[in-house]
Amino acid sequence: LDASPDAILVVNAHGVVRYVNQTATRLFERNTTDLLGEVLGFSVRDGELSEIEVPNGKEMRQCEMRVVPIEWNLESCSLATIRDIT
Repeated sequence: LDASPDAILVVNAHGVVRYVNQTATRLFERNTTDLLGEVLGFSVRDGELSEIEVPNGKEMRQCEMRVVPIEWNLESCSLATIRDIT
């Protein structure tokens, strides 16, 4: 997952981040420890392609986010992939 050029996050039903890959830490400019346990600030809709803006330093990055349902550590979650299209 860390080899993916897209940011990957696993988010539980309450929007709490359970996993992030290295691309996500670079996109959000935060380390893994800071992101885990935080509430994802984007609406998550399974199967839909959404356009979102991600703050990155002093600029906003235009991104596409796609979400699919998964099970993560016996918990119903969503896998979000985020691609920077700026």
